[in-house]
Amino acid sequence: MASTTVYCKRSDEMTYQKPARRPLMFLIILLLPSCLLIANGTQANSSQPEAGQIDISYLNDYHHDQQLKVDADVGITLPQPMLDALHHEIPLTFITQFELDERFNFMGINLNRTRTQIKYKTKLYYFTYNNLYFITNLRNRQTQSFENLKDALKTLGTIDNFNITDLSELHPSTLYTIKLRVKFDPWELPSPLLIHTLISRDWYLSSGWHKIEIRSPSSWY
Repeated sequence: MASTTVYCKRSDEMTYQKPARRPLMFLIILLLPSCLLIANGTQANSSQPEAGQIDISYLNDYHHDQQLKVDADVGITLPQPMLDALHHEIPLTFITQFELDERFNFMGINLNRTRTQIKYKTKLYYFTYNNLYFITNLRNRQTQSFENLKDALKTLGTIDNFNITDLSELHPSTLYTIKLRVKFDPWELPSPLLIHTLISRDWYLSSGWHKIEIRSPSSWY
């Protein structure tokens, strides 16, 4: 009887442990490609790592044809993992965001409210068969081609004659803040690569909010 009882107990333990091992093995298999990618990338670039960044060097407002407009220059440097993905024909997506905030006084209290929000995406592609880079603005569906990455990134970061709002939407003698942010969007990546981006700082690129303040004169209206 004693030996039979011990045998049953061990059998129960075995049937209990087997299901617990399967999720662990599945997780190892799932993360193995990402771990290999990290290891290979680190080994290949350990001698000269290249940091990526997005920097807004210029943001200027003006008005034309009763429209409030802006120009901006955004510098974009891709880190090595992004360059590797791009040259394996994986598109990279960037988000450009504008906000127009209005400062007003209500019963002696200074408050802020957002009058305008604009967000659009731009995709960067590379195709090996013709060795060309492409950028597509998903807001206006325009696509441009480039022979080198430098020109493609410069065009992607150049904002000219961009409409923010109609001047009739603004109040005279009121303080406004125009904000601009450009960031990389990892959620457009293929699922296996997306897992890798969640554990790597190399894939986090954002300019942060760049701000300028303007006071609307009565002459605008």
